[in-house]
Amino acid sequence: MKRLLFAATALVGLALLPSGQAVAGPLCTNTVTVGSGGSVTTQSLLVAGACVAAGDKIFGDFAVGGDAPANGSASFTFLNPFGSVTLGFAGSFPESSVGTLHYTVGVSAAGLAAGWLITSLQKDFTVNASPNSAGPASAELVGTTNPLTSPTVAIDCIRTANPSGGSCPQVAFFNGVDSLTIDETLTTAANSVVTALSDTIGQSQVPEPFSLGILGLGLVGLGVARRRRGSVGESAA
Repeated sequence: MKRLLFAATALVGLALLPSGQAVAGPLCTNTVTVGSGGSVTTQSLLVAGACVAAGDKIFGDFAVGGDAPANGSASFTFLNPFGSVTLGFAGSFPESSVGTLHYTVGVSAAGLAAGWLITSLQKDFTVNASPNSAGPASAELVGTTNPLTSPTVAIDCIRTANPSGGSCPQVAFFNGVDSLTIDETLTTAANSVVTALSDTIGQSQVPEPFSLGILGLGLVGLGVARRRRGSVGESAA
């Protein structure tokens, strides 16, 4: 029986050992590390291979399209070395416009080693009436992710000004992923200007698969031992 348990432990251990796969995430040729609250220009992010390391997250593969402004800045805010990171864009997105934003975020090697995975994405933005106008304003943010949310939901929220309201922020969830590609489209109505956009990448710490496997085998071993003791007691009786 001891030999059987040892062999089973070895086989499960081999199956659960890391495969040596490279850390998933953006393609980086130049990575800038920032502290919490640190910011970089949007133009610097749009250079091919440019990445930003913030906390245990690596952001890169940035691209904008349509009427999205290429100027402005991006800030990165986090409370701990391991945990959620908020990516905030500051700039001026004009009225009656449609623009797109694309980027990829991945958990660093150190974060993955500590068992951290991305489990949520919160999206929000700020809309105001155009300068010299006090009329109503509104904008809509639609997003898609790869991998998809779990359960699959449509990322789609609206904010209004004068009066203030809407359905943002919106939170989507994932079954623990090491990287996430995000595409979002922002549409502003007439008399509406978006001045800020924020994405909060949330995550949770999960037990390592190898540790879970060993724990499971330990529980199996205890069950076998109890059955053996019961069988011995019955035989003695």
